[in-house]
Amino acid sequence: MPSLSKPFAGRGRVADLTTGSVFELRTEAVLSSAGPIPIESIDSNPRNPRQAIARDEAFAELVESIRQHGLLQPVLVRRDGVRRILIAGHRRVAAIQQLAAETPEDARWRKILAVERIADEDQAFVLALVENLHREDLSAQDEASALEALEQQLGSLQAVANTIKRSKAYVSRRIRTYQDPVLAAAVLDSGLAPTTAQEFLPVKDGRRRRELVQDALREGWDAPQARAAVKERCDSQQSAGYQGTAADRCESQQDSKSTSAESGARSRIVVRRVQGLRAVLDAGPLSALSPEAVGNLRAFATYLAEHLSPIANE
Repeated sequence: MPSLSKPFAGRGRVADLTTGSVFELRTEAVLSSAGPIPIESIDSNPRNPRQAIARDEAFAELVESIRQHGLLQPVLVRRDGVRRILIAGHRRVAAIQQLAAETPEDARWRKILAVERIADEDQAFVLALVENLHREDLSAQDEASALEALEQQLGSLQAVANTIKRSKAYVSRRIRTYQDPVLAAAVLDSGLAPTTAQEFLPVKDGRRRRELVQDALREGWDAPQARAAVKERCDSQQSAGYQGTAADRCESQQDSKSTSAESGARSRIVVRRVQGLRAVLDAGPLSALSPEAVGNLRAFATYLAEHLSPIANE
């Protein structure tokens, strides 16, 4: 994907966002492409992953920083007629709006420095999610929501990893952590660090995993301590020749990779797209389709019959 100084030529595919760096807002070329626009011309993004902006100490520091030094990083917008839709920079816009309300006579807060991108709604949504994931003050809840939405939007863990410039293993561990009821509750409700929680993924026995999580919360374990506890538990199983069910045994290093997460992601994508295709076909008579479309459908039906028959016979 081209840098921000070279916007998309028209409506590119969402998949194009996974081919390169998404945010380079502080580069000289990008800053030179930014320009002031009226703050009143910007509308909030209804799909903003951060619907609520905490008016906390960090926000107060941002307001004061902008008051003293101005806006150091432009916001990102897309045009919608004569209006602009905010893609990234919701806290910065909110901070300037607060400054404008405090000192309405100050002309500095009537405009905001912005970079305008040519992007459709889906692309803008992905950009907003990625910007959210790159925040220094990212909460676990925000990360969980953004990763889940990105996985659904982009279709694979690898695409998510490419887009946020993380390894596939990192994305897989994070998503598996947030999908596990015990680990998700520990992180989102009890404040356990995600890096600590994901160390318990190899423990497949739910009861034992819950016990380890409780120990971690009670004793304030960090990731190395959690890893050591899991290793001790798994090593003791191995040395004792543990004969329990597969669901009770620790995962091997190979098992703990992203196979199950990838399978779940693919399954959800297949379901959504089959439902979408069904809706399109139900919208009118099949006789109205072009010969090419009918041919593609027949070829796809043959493909499904060939590949699904062995599964049905298992």
